[in-house]
Amino acid sequence: MKKIFVCSPYSGGTDSIELNVAFAQEVCRVLVKHGYAPFAPHLFYPQFLDDLNEEQRAAGLNCGIAWLDTCDEVWVFGPQSKGMRMEVILAERRGKPVKYLDIYNWRESFGKTKAIVTESVKR
Repeated sequence: MKKIFVCSPYSGGTDSIELNVAFAQEVCRVLVKHGYAPFAPHLFYPQFLDDLNEEQRAAGLNCGIAWLDTCDEVWVFGPQSKGMRMEVILAERRGKPVKYLDIYNWRESFGKTKAIVTESVKR
């Protein structure tokens, strides 16, 4: 089962956080449905770390980055925040495949990505 590091927006105000969490949850549900094992650190670490506390936010980002090495690919959804950009740069430096999916049309993009992944497995 391919492990996917989900890189999508989290913060941006209280209302934005709720919407961003709901978006990331939906992405993870779809990935599981299609046979992937998603990891979205921004759905996990804010459960017990305060994203508004700089020290705790940094700890959460560092923990997420530690998991990045265990993932097969990084999938990026939407415009990149500072934290997302850091994750993408590190993934690229570590040779991880990085796929960019449109935050508004990701389901269509996902279908194309799934086809590409399925095609490369068949070869």
